Amino acid sequence: MLLNRRKNSKSNAGRQGTSAAGRFYRAGNSNSSRVSPFGNKQAAQSRSRRWLARLTDITIVIAVLAVAVYSLMVSSPPDIRVVNNFYNTKEVYSKAVIEQFDKIKNSNKITFNEKEMESQLRKQFPEISKVIVDLPLVGQRPKVTIEIDEPALRLAGGSGEYVINKAGVVAAKSDGLAAASSLVLVRDESGFDLQAGSPALDKQAVIFIEALTAQLKKAKVPIESLTFPPRAQELNLKTADQPYYVKFYLGGDAASQIGQFLAARQQLTSEGIQPHEYLDVRVAGKVFYK
Repeated sequence: MLLNRRKNSKSNAGRQGTSAAGRFYRAGNSNSSRVSPFGNKQAAQSRSRRWLARLTDITIVIAVLAVAVYSLMVSSPPDIRVVNNFYNTKEVYSKAVIEQFDKIKNSNKITFNEKEMESQLRKQFPEISKVIVDLPLVGQRPKVTIEIDEPALRLAGGSGEYVINKAGVVAAKSDGLAAASSLVLVRDESGFDLQAGSPALDKQAVIFIEALTAQLKKAKVPIESLTFPPRAQELNLKTADQPYYVKFYLGGDAASQIGQFLAARQQLTSEGIQPHEYLDVRVAGKVFYK
């Protein structure tokens, strides 16, 4: 019986030892998972990747914003092109354009006002017909094109002598413009008040006068004077070789009236008829003289 108890005691001790060993092994596994250096290293790498991704995103956002701000700025001086420099040199127009771009509101594309700039330039230079500003999408330097209508004639009235462009607008005073002397001179007796930048003639009237002077030059008929009388839409021509003047109607067909005048002039000369006051070609198909 004693031997049996001892065996039982050993057996129990063995079981207790095995159980304790098992408990110790499991506890060791649990602790080792919490303090594993490999797990800590992976977590640190994960955090580093997240911070790197955030830093990359922030850098991209800053770069995009910088490009956006850069592209919205407008630099000076702009690239300027002047279509016609009959009245002023390119340098004169360029200086005025640069002054407009130096204004704070015109230094960026958001507040830039093209219409206002054109208005200011046309007040300063009435000969300007149009201002076109091309703002680049990404770049900063704008392109400016200044369009100026060709001069057509000189018009002298009570308020002085002015250059009229092809659109019929009073472009500028002829004083100081050396090239203006090459333009045909028309005298105004209607009392119309000429002002720079204002319309003086309709486009058809300008075309009529240009056609008349061109045909007379071709036919070698010397012009002494061209005059707008008080009667509306009427143009009087005085040649240097005849005592009479010729009446034209600016609202009619220029080619027809010019043709009638040249034919009547030749016929009257060949027949020895000399009008003493006027020759009237305003009615199509009919010529009157006095």
